[in-house]
Amino acid sequence: YVKAVVERGGPRSLIGKVSMDRHCPEGYVETTAQSLADTEAFVLRTKAANDALGLPAGSPPLVAPAITPRFLPTCTAELLRGLGALAEKHDCFVQSHLSESCDELAFSSSLFPGFRSDAAAFAAFGLLRRPSLMAHCVHLQPGEAELLLQHGCAMAHCPTSNFFFAKEALPVRQMLQLGVKVGLGTDVAGGYSPAMLVSLRHAVLASKTLQFRRAKGCVFQCGVGAAGALSPQRECPVPSGQPSKRARATAARTEGFGVDFDPAADEATLRDRHNLSHTDGLHLATQAGADALGFGGSLGSFDAGKRFDAVVWAAEGPNV
Repeated sequence: YVKAVVERGGPRSLIGKVSMDRHCPEGYVETTAQSLADTEAFVLRTKAANDALGLPAGSPPLVAPAITPRFLPTCTAELLRGLGALAEKHDCFVQSHLSESCDELAFSSSLFPGFRSDAAAFAAFGLLRRPSLMAHCVHLQPGEAELLLQHGCAMAHCPTSNFFFAKEALPVRQMLQLGVKVGLGTDVAGGYSPAMLVSLRHAVLASKTLQFRRAKGCVFQCGVGAAGALSPQRECPVPSGQPSKRARATAARTEGFGVDFDPAADEATLRDRHNLSHTDGLHLATQAGADALGFGGSLGSFDAGKRFDAVVWAAEGPNV
């Protein structure tokens, strides 16, 4: 893919070699040492390919490597620590998934009991940095969004995937008001479409679901409505071949999952707090995405002086 991007002159891409050294299918699992060695080799090759283009000083890269731990459950502490060191050594972008589902939170809590949240674990291993991007973030705990903001880490909002897998929606407007940068993504493995137009529409719909008035104690999200713990049906199954251990989240990591719902909030308050228009969705898919990647000064709009990173769509056909 790197070679194709360079030869064609686009599309501009951040590309990662997925790293995982446990809890994944045979054929995908790597040894820790091999994963780190392959990642560094990929980083060096990709940087060299971009450098060979001779782009003007200050230009955003046409192609750049991204350190990519798949997510916490598939990475040992040793691998995460090594990936953080590589990100620092080569000044690389970092991408991963964070606080995506109840099952993931329960499992990662059992694997990393010393950390209060996914973000705290990533930060400890040097993987929350500027620039970095974490997908989903729909089951954040108190203080987790602030930790992302502190480290200059942006969020990739993947509403289609979240409808199918995460069973929750990201409170985009609240994250933006806090100062966290949010762009739009697809995470097509969890959803059904790679089309950004589909994600744009679903971002608007997701914001509507956050305006539903929910009864006090409702556990639409991974919340504390069930006595501060994950309900039994939300437990994460233990991977085959592993010790028979219930991967339940500890009390310290189950307090305050998800959005802080106010059952007394009226319709107008909920709309002001969460509503996204289609114009907002277009912004998330363009300028906000460029800002999240750290390229907002050069990309993301048709302003004079910016790069013309665009595609031409025919305004016809079944996908329009």
